[in-house]
Amino acid sequence: MVITDHNEVWWPEILFVRAPITLYTGWITAATILNTSYMLKSWGMADDLFDATGLDHLTWGKWMTFGIDEIFWAMLIIGVANVIYGTVSWAERNPLYGAVWIWALSAIIENTYSNKLTWSPWSMYLVFVGVFCLTGHIINMMSLVGYLMYEELQPNWIPAEYWRGGLVSNVDYGKMFYDLKIVMNTMSKFFVDTYASRKDLSYFS
Repeated sequence: MVITDHNEVWWPEILFVRAPITLYTGWITAATILNTSYMLKSWGMADDLFDATGLDHLTWGKWMTFGIDEIFWAMLIIGVANVIYGTVSWAERNPLYGAVWIWALSAIIENTYSNKLTWSPWSMYLVFVGVFCLTGHIINMMSLVGYLMYEELQPNWIPAEYWRGGLVSNVDYGKMFYDLKIVMNTMSKFFVDTYASRKDLSYFS
């Protein structure tokens, strides 16, 4: 993602290279966080109440909870993930990366609210923290989108040298509009010629 964001590309590559790689990177980040959490849980970093659910995991890692409720650790992980996604999105000027966390966190909140409220007294707090982080992250990504739009519309505004690149940067938009104009003119000519030829054929029929 970093390589594609910091190199000049032909405008269709935003859709076919940068965007897919960004989504993949965002999902890999979420999967890494979730898999690490499940790994710690399988080692025994879980509450006794969760042990009663029949999950097959070891118990030697029980000490890693430090006597703190498992839901609290989940809230802490969500907070850390929120910071990671927000920081990387701004550093790479790529709100699409942060959008992946909006999807992942929404799924976590929905799953917790629908299936796990009875697991622990802390479960509702997890929902509240999740909604709070989700709202803050959405505002954060909207701010980034707004700034990038402002930057593109203000040609005299030049960001710091170390903060260049991004999802929609290093693209010749003049060439993009020129290419789109050619495509639209070609399509328009095709439909006009097709309509005229059909009209002529209907005249002789």
